[in-house]
Amino acid sequence: MRHGKLMIAFAGVSLAVATAAAAAASHALANVLSERALASFETAVRLQFYHGLGLLALPLLADRLGAPRLAGSAGWLFIAGTLLFCGAVYVNALGGPPAIARVAPAGGIAFIAGWIAVAAAALVGRAEKP
Repeated sequence: MRHGKLMIAFAGVSLAVATAAAAAASHALANVLSERALASFETAVRLQFYHGLGLLALPLLADRLGAPRLAGSAGWLFIAGTLLFCGAVYVNALGGPPAIARVAPAGGIAFIAGWIAVAAAALVGRAEKP
């Protein structure tokens, strides 16, 4: 995978941010945000964790799947989803401009497309023999 190191670095930073956001949600924001805003914030944290871990695995699996281009596409879609979905939800939950919430669905679609690319890589790739 051509950009594997960059994806692993983004995953590391993303997982650090998700960890900090989780701590903030459980300590500093629990009494500040509305119940709905806190639930949205926690959903974004969860999805950021899942996709950060997925992104961390993709460069390691790309050759094994035998479809590095599809695995790379999945990685970039996970990055886009993290920035668009999680970013928009965080900003919205913290009282940012309501219009920012409009980009969250594009991030969700990017996450879904990324997982479809992972499945396609597994099905169409020429996997290495163990």
